[in-house]
Amino acid sequence: MAVWTVQYARNGHCKLQKRICYLGCSQLAWQRRDDDIPRLRMGVRRGRYGRVKSVGFIRLTYAIEMIDQIYKRNGADVPLEVAMIDGLGIFNGKVQEAFWRNKDTARFEIWDCIADAAAARNIYIHPGFHGGKAQWCCEKTVIATWAQSHPNVVPMSLSNELRRAIDEDDHTSTIGYNWISLVGNYTVATDAMHFANPNILVTGSGMQSAQDLSVLTSGLNLNPAPL
Repeated sequence: MAVWTVQYARNGHCKLQKRICYLGCSQLAWQRRDDDIPRLRMGVRRGRYGRVKSVGFIRLTYAIEMIDQIYKRNGADVPLEVAMIDGLGIFNGKVQEAFWRNKDTARFEIWDCIADAAAARNIYIHPGFHGGKAQWCCEKTVIATWAQSHPNVVPMSLSNELRRAIDEDDHTSTIGYNWISLVGNYTVATDAMHFANPNILVTGSGMQSAQDLSVLTSGLNLNPAPL
């Protein structure tokens, strides 16, 4: 696995002067501390897939910004080194090793390697939209189309861990979050995914960071849904 190494990760800052808490590839959010990185590298070398085979699937999370970047590049994916520099800044680290190919390997090429290796071990893949920017987005066709090349990619999620839409100017109030916006956006997104890949299983999410389904199943007001 390509690793973005930061010498002082716990005290480091990205180019936006935000503290670096996560390291990794793809979504730049592999939830491990810097002292775990060597073990992650060795784990990939030795084949850690066997440890997750009992679970039966691997969840590949992505931010919607990842898809936006592909559209801005006229359909071309972003090389790993470019993604790392964009996320962490050019002075915060370097691509130390790239077990897949090299620093110019695109992000979906890494996904291909993961999906193929998982398929060889009868492990399913679940691409999950895991935030990115706080906004609605129905553009799912890129991931759904990618999944056509990998028969072990069975489900794919809509917006994950739903929360109330908080008014940025007044954090005690919510705006524009109702059944029309929820079901409307979910329907458009599902239709787009189904058009790109009619065999994909579309999954949704509960409220309260995907912990509560009561509001969704009972059809109540979404705004006072538990946080």
